[in-house]
Amino acid sequence: MLLLAAGAIFLSRGSSGKDALFGWLAPALIVGSLAAANYALFPSLYSYWVYSGDILRLGFCVLLAWGIGAELRAAVQRTIEVAVLEERRRLARDLHDGVAQELAFITAEIAELPSDLHDRLSWIHSAAERGLYESRRAIAALTMPLDRPLTEALADSVEEIAARSATRLHLDLEESVTAIAATREAVLRVAREAATNAVRHGNTRTLNVTLRGSVGGELRLEVADDGSGFDPAVVAPGGFGLTSMREQVESTGGRLVIQSVPGSGARVEARWPAA
Repeated sequence: MLLLAAGAIFLSRGSSGKDALFGWLAPALIVGSLAAANYALFPSLYSYWVYSGDILRLGFCVLLAWGIGAELRAAVQRTIEVAVLEERRRLARDLHDGVAQELAFITAEIAELPSDLHDRLSWIHSAAERGLYESRRAIAALTMPLDRPLTEALADSVEEIAARSATRLHLDLEESVTAIAATREAVLRVAREAATNAVRHGNTRTLNVTLRGSVGGELRLEVADDGSGFDPAVVAPGGFGLTSMREQVESTGGRLVIQSVPGSGARVEARWPAA
């Protein structure tokens, strides 16, 4: 009776799914109580006979061993997650105290130099600002919770870019969209790069970002603007931003399409097949 009562208690606690051991311990104790009751009603008088109580006791041992194994696997997974989170935080601290600080110093120093000092000074200043922004973005990504929804991370990324230039932002994000880690990072990087290009080079006033997941599982990201536009055939060979976006998408199994005409804005669309 004690085993049966304990099994009922563990069953109520294990039904929440938060503890793997309780989920297996409850049926193990119930089977163990049945084995004890069977032995009481039908004593094992002959050692060379196999009784139903023996089978029930074997089931109790198997369930108990399985529960211990499940608990060990869960403990290992928790340890791995803690170690990954701690390593991410260490990298974020190193980036903040090292690369980000140096880039901030370079950006501030270049801004104080005369603009006519060198014909490439503006490009160097732009590259330093871009590096500073990317380092800060990496720091934010490393300190971000691992289970944060993709739509929230995407919204924060493009909202920050739009806010810096007072650009109107329209978001159309499907909240149920999920992606594996590599595709998730590609979505965020492409969205940031496309939004940054639209704000910095296209002088856009309105930015539209769409994220959709089709019935077949295909993931589609679209970033459209009403800026000055450009000729993709001319800009792409010399622009590392467009090349980086294309490589990022294709390396994760996706396809990138860039449509733009000078004077009529641009549209960047990335599609990934179902994982």
